[in-house]
Amino acid sequence: MLIEIDRKLQMTLLLFIITMAVLYKIKLPIMFEVKTGKIKDFGTGPFKTIIPLWLAALSISLLCYVYLSIREDDFV
Repeated sequence: MLIEIDRKLQMTLLLFIITMAVLYKIKLPIMFEVKTGKIKDFGTGPFKTIIPLWLAALSISLLCYVYLSIREDDFV
């Protein structure tokens, strides 16, 4: 059984992978601990963040998929 993946989903998956790679390479201090380079946990308090790596990449990918759907008038 083959699974068909449409062009929008292919572009979204590609963008997700690129976003994860770029964010991991840059290691923004809001998402990573500066000294150790570990990904910060989600939450409030010391050594935690409200914008973790997974949430940022997921949000960017979802917005990309919505944009591609609206652009092609295929959102019904």
